[in-house]
Amino acid sequence: MSSTEIGRKRLKQIFQYLEAFNQQRNPVIRQVEEQEWVLWMKTLPVHPTITRHKEGDDSFVLKVSRATLTSSPAPPYEIKDWLRPGWEDPFKPEKLIEFKTDKDHRGNEIKVRFEDSAERVNSFRLWKEERDAWALQERPARESYRIFERVYALYNRVEREAGRLELVLGDGILDWRLPESAINHPILLKHVQLSFDPQAPEFTFQFTDQPVEL
Repeated sequence: MSSTEIGRKRLKQIFQYLEAFNQQRNPVIRQVEEQEWVLWMKTLPVHPTITRHKEGDDSFVLKVSRATLTSSPAPPYEIKDWLRPGWEDPFKPEKLIEFKTDKDHRGNEIKVRFEDSAERVNSFRLWKEERDAWALQERPARESYRIFERVYALYNRVEREAGRLELVLGDGILDWRLPESAINHPILLKHVQLSFDPQAPEFTFQFTDQPVEL
């Protein structure tokens, strides 16, 4: 073997070592959910605090402002003690206690059912209608608020770890099942930057001048 061939072989070994070392330090991510932070555009709630990019407008990708949260309508006094915990949560259905135990004038234990009182039943019906209308409006607001908090945490992390994290917008999913592994990841990546307006308060994901990567 000539000295030239030996040199090429050694050089190839060095490149193979560097490639293996890089794979270990920076493994190729084949599943989008394995990324450090993921936000699917398709899961965003329909709410005034969420503004999506519109075709023809490249000034921003996404804007997220802080939603104002409201509380559930207070239940009437006659039914409040009959409601199970969780009625304040718009994502949970209100549930009633079906019966309670009490004592009559002789001291005997008796079972009192919720529907025994027509006044209670009517009060619950009227309150439920009001609460259902509130919950319908409140759910997307709370979903938006959670996204705002997630983006806020991301913004602080990007500021704290400047240079280590890259924000990209992915488009076009490659879903490829292989015998030894699987790929489910965006094909096209476009770098974006995140800015914050504390007066609004509002976060904005904006396009950068960097080209699209395949």
